[in-house]
Amino acid sequence: MGELSLVFIDGDFSHAVAKRPQRGEFRINSQYQGQIVRASPSVAVLAQAHALLTKLPELPLYARIDGVVTADETFCLIELEVNEPGLYFQYAPERAAHFTTAIGAKLH
Repeated sequence: MGELSLVFIDGDFSHAVAKRPQRGEFRINSQYQGQIVRASPSVAVLAQAHALLTKLPELPLYARIDGVVTADETFCLIELEVNEPGLYFQYAPERAAHFTTAIGAKLH
């Protein structure tokens, strides 16, 4: 399956992408031509990722939670980004407006 990136805005799930390596490769980043596609994580995976988010001392405006999912639907954290410019809105363009609204709400 590869790596799953889940984007949360103001603590709410926004969208997710799955990143898969090319055949014969284990690295996913763009220089190795990894594939990125929009994903629909299960309710169980979303709950586990959200539980990780709630362990932070403060709820961030946005977070990207990256991990892998095992055969029994266990989400294994790789990294939790709260200062990340890559939020994959090109795979969920309709969610970008929600992000700008959340930013505006924090500024008022």
